[in-house]
Amino acid sequence: FVLTGNLIRITALQDWITPFLHGRVTVYFSGLVFSQFMSNVHASVLLSAFLSPTDAYALLQGVNVGAMGTLIGSLASLISFKFISKTLPAQKKEYIRLYSFLSILMIILVSLIVFLF
Repeated sequence: FVLTGNLIRITALQDWITPFLHGRVTVYFSGLVFSQFMSNVHASVLLSAFLSPTDAYALLQGVNVGAMGTLIGSLASLISFKFISKTLPAQKKEYIRLYSFLSILMIILVSLIVFLF
């Protein structure tokens, strides 16, 4: 959270992020994509600093769906990977492959549902 708070103050980052945060679709996908590189909680804190209140719902949807993505997307995913790594070390690579495939599939399906309804 300290890093996220410091990132919010960087002018170059503000200038880069702000154009992506106008309108439901871009806010949704910004939340989804940023969640793949930092946890969804940190992505929501970071991006919310640059949003209008009317776009907050789209951000919440994006970061929640983004939590289904990479292992970094959600701290719970990292915990499950750590568990697999300890209990089934020979299956770590297979777990990552299957997890990634299913995560991408779920992101696509849930995103379609979000935009259809």
